Amino acid sequence: MAGRRLPALPGLVDAARQVAHEGRPERRPGVVLARHSHRGADQLLNLKLTIFFFAFLPQFVPPGEAGGSWHMIGLSLVFMALTFVVFALYGLCAATMRDQVISRPRVMAWLRRTFAAT
Repeated sequence: MAGRRLPALPGLVDAARQVAHEGRPERRPGVVLARHSHRGADQLLNLKLTIFFFAFLPQFVPPGEAGGSWHMIGLSLVFMALTFVVFALYGLCAATMRDQVISRPRVMAWLRRTFAAT
C-alpha cells in the first residue's frame, strides 16, 4: 500500500490547490450542478425511503378514510418540505462556518497542521 496511489476526484484536487494558494476556491455553479444533478434520481429510487413512507405514514391516516392515498401523499410532501428546510439550514450553517474558518489565517494554519499530522 505504501507505493500505491489512490485516484482522486479532479475537482476536489483543483479546489484544494486553489485554497492552498489563494485562500478560497473558485465557484462554478454549472460544474457543481452537473456533478450533483444525479442525486435527485438516486433519492427517488432509494428503497429505504420508500419503505419508511409505507411503514411510518399509514399510522397517521384514519382507517377507512376515503382518499387515504391522497392523505399519505400530502403527509409525504410535508415531510419532504420539512426535510428540505432542515438541510437548507444545515447548508447555511456550514457555509457560514466555512467562511469564518477560511477568513482566519491562524485557524487555517492550525487546521493544516492538524490534517498534516493525521
